[in-house]
Amino acid sequence: MNRSDIMRISTLFEIALGSASLIAARFWIGTTNIVGRHVSHGDTTEAFALTYAFTLLQIAIGIIGVMNAEKGRMSTVIFGILAFIPQIAHFFHIKGSIILVLMNLAAFAVPVLYTFTAYKLFKGDNKTIAFSKK
Repeated sequence: MNRSDIMRISTLFEIALGSASLIAARFWIGTTNIVGRHVSHGDTTEAFALTYAFTLLQIAIGIIGVMNAEKGRMSTVIFGILAFIPQIAHFFHIKGSIILVLMNLAAFAVPVLYTFTAYKLFKGDNKTIAFSKK
């Protein structure tokens, strides 16, 4: 498995995270109690607008990563860095539940893998790193 394959896998995870967040936000629409606290209609609208924007960014980053998996481009590295923004926003929005905090920390692995692999591809390192036949 070379780095291009790992890039494809990490981009699919990025798309899956964005899609899951989009579906979850869709189910939350119309509620007045988000994460155990009462919010006004304006706060809810703003929160959902940001959630939709961040999830669409994650999906777009994933699609761009799939398209550039074979090529080592600086734009893919920049989008990898941008992939941290939705994760950081999700992380700081969580209140109260240690399980959600741990799940969100685990979800940071996706942008880390995406960015690291994009950087290695940019530097021209597409060597086989795992599951190779000897």
